[in-house]
Amino acid sequence: MTREVLEDYLPGMVLYHQKVVTAMIGHIETTASNLRTRYLAASLLCKDAQNAQIAARHLESHLVQTPENQLNPWEKAFLADRDKMNQLGKFAKHMPPVVLWRGHREFKQLFIFIATRFASCPDHVLDCESIHAAWKWIEAVKRNLSFKMLNAILKLHNYMSTNGGLPDYSELEPYMVDVRDGLYRQGVALQRDPSVAPGSTWQALYASRFNLRASDMELARQLDPNETANPDNTALTAFSNYLRFLFENDIFYALDQVDPSVFFLVIRAKAAPGRNPVLGQGARGRKLAVAWFRKLEDTDNGIQVTPMGGDTGKLSVQLHTIAELAKTIGHYPATDHLHAEAEVEALYEEQFLGLEPVRYDSTLMGGVDNPWNFMLSNPVDLETYTFNERSVDELTKMALVRKLQITENSSDDLRNRRFDLNKDVLLAQLLHGPADPVVAPARGRGRGARGRGKAKARGRGRGP
Repeated sequence: MTREVLEDYLPGMVLYHQKVVTAMIGHIETTASNLRTRYLAASLLCKDAQNAQIAARHLESHLVQTPENQLNPWEKAFLADRDKMNQLGKFAKHMPPVVLWRGHREFKQLFIFIATRFASCPDHVLDCESIHAAWKWIEAVKRNLSFKMLNAILKLHNYMSTNGGLPDYSELEPYMVDVRDGLYRQGVALQRDPSVAPGSTWQALYASRFNLRASDMELARQLDPNETANPDNTALTAFSNYLRFLFENDIFYALDQVDPSVFFLVIRAKAAPGRNPVLGQGARGRKLAVAWFRKLEDTDNGIQVTPMGGDTGKLSVQLHTIAELAKTIGHYPATDHLHAEAEVEALYEEQFLGLEPVRYDSTLMGGVDNPWNFMLSNPVDLETYTFNERSVDELTKMALVRKLQITENSSDDLRNRRFDLNKDVLLAQLLHGPADPVVAPARGRGRGARGRGKAKARGRGRGP
């Protein structure tokens, strides 16, 4: 392939990589970071002795070096068991390497613990995730689908993908008769259940299948007695979530007040599920998958940027919280008076919007030498863009509170107190102004969003 032909096709290839492959990398990075210990521990059962020993070394290093307030309950229990830790250390250093179930019974307790934790699970994680993905896709493209039909589609899809096809009708018929009789008996029992609304009996049959019973929610709350019923329902956590809500996938951003020559491309703004619970006063911010860029030059069309790390032709994806983003770019507030990680993180988040986060439109420049060069243009304040371009229906409760704060230039204290109001009340206050003297505007240190560049918001006032 000649250089001219490569230059013709390269922009399309890079665009596909950015939209599909890089997004997959971001998802895998966030998921792997959430499930790090479980993957490492399961790797000890690998049939390749050398790979199992490498996993043991990584697991031992992680357990020993991670601060106690960042360990999840499973990690704490493992670390507190001296026998298992001793066996893990011996297994990691055993020469020559052996599999976990050999070694003259030297690793017996460790093998039993790991094997019963992972090898006894009947559901493979890929099977479970594939069913979950199909469930989400069906809900996205099909409306008014009954639980009965959804259950049938998921079961048939899983059976056919696992076995390659359905059995003969003669084999299915006895099974179908038994299932039908069982469903009828369950339906009759549900008709006598006062907790089931009239007319929804046959839908309620499948509530347990999808974990939608009221008892399921109560059970989930009781799994960790140290957690409150809704730990995220606080103004502080809502503001942290709001900061991540402002970011979009495949968009460039910068913190002009800190370093206008450094930019980051958000690969994945949505946090992945399955994160280990945060205990005590540990940092709670969820991570964004980003790629770092630096300014090459200013041009008439905008700012040309290139990936940091040299002209390798690769796009390196990293995981950062909001606090880590600000720190990486160069923002270091005084934190000597703070002791808990959660307090330090909250300080960074409170100051983040004051660092003038800016959103950029981007155009892929491409090129054989470095295919990841972009031209950035149309800088606009992050919050100004959000409030101008997103409809009110898309705004979260904290976003409405923040918009009121910008409009009135009110205090952060009032912002936090307003978060306790109903969303309909907040919408009414946006349209007509606050009527309750308890939530009347109080002048303070709220930060207004300033219009920038070619933003649709006029002037450089205090928001939209």
